[in-house]
Amino acid sequence: MNRPGKLATHKTTLPGRDLAWLAALLVAAVAIRFWQLGSQPIWGDEGATVDFAIAPAELFWGRLLLVEPNPPGYYLLMRGWVSLFGFSDFAIRVPSAIASSLAIIPMYLFALRHWGRSAAIIAATLLVLSGIQVQYAQEARGYALMGFFFLAGLYGADSLLRRFEARESAGWATVVLCVCCVGLAYAHFTGLFAIAALFAFQAIVLLGSDQPIASRARFFARNSLFVLLLASPVLAIAIYQLSLPESGVHWIPHRTLAEAWEIYSIAWGHSFLEGPGRFLANSVLLGVFLLGLGCATRARDAAVFALAVVLLFVAAAFYLMGLVQPILITRVVIFAIPAVLLVVAFGCSRLRPRTGWLLGLVLVLLAAYNVGHYVRFFAKESWDQMVAAVAARYDENTAIIHIGGGSQVTFVGGGPVMVLKYWPGARPVEQYFATDGGSPLDRFIIDAHADTYLLDPGAPCPTLGRYEHIELLSRREVDTLRQLRASLEASGATMLDARKFDRLINERWSAPDCATAPAGEP
Repeated sequence: MNRPGKLATHKTTLPGRDLAWLAALLVAAVAIRFWQLGSQPIWGDEGATVDFAIAPAELFWGRLLLVEPNPPGYYLLMRGWVSLFGFSDFAIRVPSAIASSLAIIPMYLFALRHWGRSAAIIAATLLVLSGIQVQYAQEARGYALMGFFFLAGLYGADSLLRRFEARESAGWATVVLCVCCVGLAYAHFTGLFAIAALFAFQAIVLLGSDQPIASRARFFARNSLFVLLLASPVLAIAIYQLSLPESGVHWIPHRTLAEAWEIYSIAWGHSFLEGPGRFLANSVLLGVFLLGLGCATRARDAAVFALAVVLLFVAAAFYLMGLVQPILITRVVIFAIPAVLLVVAFGCSRLRPRTGWLLGLVLVLLAAYNVGHYVRFFAKESWDQMVAAVAARYDENTAIIHIGGGSQVTFVGGGPVMVLKYWPGARPVEQYFATDGGSPLDRFIIDAHADTYLLDPGAPCPTLGRYEHIELLSRREVDTLRQLRASLEASGATMLDARKFDRLINERWSAPDCATAPAGEP
């Protein structure tokens, strides 16, 4: 076995069986990620993607600087994509579905190179069935691309280390690592954390290298400085954004350690299960993960140790940044899940073949059960039923608030559709996009985030008091829904009706009684 940092030699070609397995897993990933891809209406952030994709050039750059706290890479990609394929609900999600599917390839190759075919099959199958990965694959946002770039970058970094150990020229490995780091940096600001994680992986492996310390230092510094130079524009913009008192992320609440752990636990991948089911699935996965770490300690496996450091580094970096400046810590799942699954696959591969495959099968079944809940959770039939039921009693005196995703549900009528949105305050916005031959769909945005005024007691009155009825729509029972209920009750509103469509929730409320409700500060 290899001591930490010592990497084994590797094959340059794939045997036929591995090609067959990889092709089968890739087909499965495509099938799952494209399933019902265009069945759901786009939600608030996806609306922003379309807005940036179709906006005139002068408006594109102005909005990017003023309201969007992210680099332009993903939006520039989508501008080209939309110009070729349009912006239907299906078309705008295709790049994410493709990227998430292709991420299976570096996942399989990395595990195969280090631990053999059984580990590669288990790791890639778990990634195929990862509910969070499938969710991001079906969103018109840059997160699925970040997942692909991270895994491809991990494979590139590993290849670069092997070439360094063998005293071979860097060649294509440097190109792969640099392209992936640039992709991460320009797709989303949190990609900077992923880049740092890739170099943390390299640093841990280099600690056990046989090469002279000076040679290792030059190798690491050369690669780091080159990538830093390529990503420096994004890093400069990120620092500038975070220095603003009212930056584009100021709406995100600061995290406590308990909240950070709760969010980070989502990285175990079973977020679409609830109660005992999620606890059991996460416990099994955590147990096998710890088994993998234990086996790595005995085998002195450099890759597993480095992946564990990546997990700790990303978690700590996100949390510490959240203490200084609010940040979407949930994005950690893009980098954490593949690392978790690779360590889990290693743990299974270290057992006796029959035991390892049996344990792998249990994990695969749990993942399939979880992703099955995701598919059911977003079933088009349930959405159609709820939309039809609400539309049947909808008029211009009805306000609609959609929580837990903020899908841009289309209703016929003159009243506003209120959706969960990331820019605070109640204000009219420009037309997000057009359908039916170019007719604009006007949207009214209300930020129902937990730290904003709409959820304060009495606060809904100034905004919602002019309507006769309020329709609450939610994907499931979430804290924001419970807080909004309490806020409406404190404002004098009364729940008139409640019904469920599978897991989707629809409640009809009377308007707040502004004459008696306590004052709220908008």
